[in-house]
Amino acid sequence: MVAAGRVFLKSFALLGALAALSRVSTMQSMGDTIRVLCEASPLGSADLFPAARSGIHRVIVEFLRCARQFDDLTIGVTSFASLYERFGVAQELAEQGLPLGWHAASFPDKAWLVSLVGTIRSAHRAAFEAPRWSPRRVVCSAARRGLESLVPLSAPVGSWDLVHCFHNAQRIPTALVGVPRIVTVHDLIPLRFPELCDARYVAVRREEFARLDPQRDTVVAISETTRNDLVDLIGFPLERIRVIPNGVSSCFGPTSDQIRADMRKQLQLGLGRYLLTLCTLEPRKNLARAVDTFVALADEYPDLSLVIAGGGGWLPAGIAIPERLAHRCVMPGRVPDALLPALFGDASVFLFPSRYEGFGLPPLEAMACGTPVVSSPGGALGEVIGDAGMLCDPDDPEEWVRSCRELLSDAGRAQQLTQSGIARAKQFSWASCLEKHRDLYAEVLSEH
Repeated sequence: MVAAGRVFLKSFALLGALAALSRVSTMQSMGDTIRVLCEASPLGSADLFPAARSGIHRVIVEFLRCARQFDDLTIGVTSFASLYERFGVAQELAEQGLPLGWHAASFPDKAWLVSLVGTIRSAHRAAFEAPRWSPRRVVCSAARRGLESLVPLSAPVGSWDLVHCFHNAQRIPTALVGVPRIVTVHDLIPLRFPELCDARYVAVRREEFARLDPQRDTVVAISETTRNDLVDLIGFPLERIRVIPNGVSSCFGPTSDQIRADMRKQLQLGLGRYLLTLCTLEPRKNLARAVDTFVALADEYPDLSLVIAGGGGWLPAGIAIPERLAHRCVMPGRVPDALLPALFGDASVFLFPSRYEGFGLPPLEAMACGTPVVSSPGGALGEVIGDAGMLCDPDDPEEWVRSCRELLSDAGRAQQLTQSGIARAKQFSWASCLEKHRDLYAEVLSEH
């Protein structure tokens, strides 16, 4: 209760500051800069449940952090989804150390409403620990819907040259309908493999893809694979798509012995070697292949453990560990970002048997940390990893076992992949990603 009280007070103070801030437009033109309003709704969910601080959330945060280095960009961040999400975006900007002045949203100036939003969000955050249909979650969800129906969503603060939606095509406020729009599409997995996704998620994504305007929108695809899926699955014009790969955060790289030892202590990993896989735990990630590979090697390498890191997804991933090996399998859940470089770097092999990815950031981060990667080529994984990792058929267990055995027993081969992986990861930087976005912003503006 004390911790919950502290969270509420922190939220109340922040929301009060935002209500005051919203009465003054801080997002003014800065000379010849390009003014970009970023629709970043995924940030609005992250302060409610930590599992959201992965994947697309991390991509948005790294993009915004790098954007601070570009003086010719003026950034605003908001959500078009709801007042509730807008408050969440503000919370996450503060949590990530990003400028609160970037929050381009207006809020009602009624103190009781600010207090009500803070109360509901604090209760909702605590309720996420309960089962989906528990009374607490049902009541909090109903309170959220009631709040959103009672308080209309006002237009974002400021004057903008461009709108950049960071996660598919969100509904555009009337005041911004004439502003050029860029939409980032990370993947079309719900359309390509609907059987591997939650039915509600598929329906929402179909609606978002249907909002793409082939006459007006410019789409950023984060890989050639996603670009091809845009053309094949929804018929979006090829000429209106730009491929701009994600970057790898500079925090991913070699770590000291002491940092790795501290990480092992915090996650209770023991002292032996370990195979690592890190992802959202759901069927598409094909985690049974990682488990089967470990089981096949366990007797041959008695010092070897398996670490399965990541938060739960929409459906249990079907992980079944033999009882005799349960003590050698560690599932730490979602690992804090600060521990990830050491977790990646101290692994003997990183396994990523996912059936399909729109990009594949975890293998790239593992390579940046010097860890050999064994991955499936599903979706964009082969495109991103190239020849810097070992690519295996996700349905061929013997190929996975052979590849891992080679890396565990041949130090020279492992070192070769370490060096090629580090070199490959250096080809993906957030600075390059931002430069390409800035050039695209200028190109789009020149056409309007």
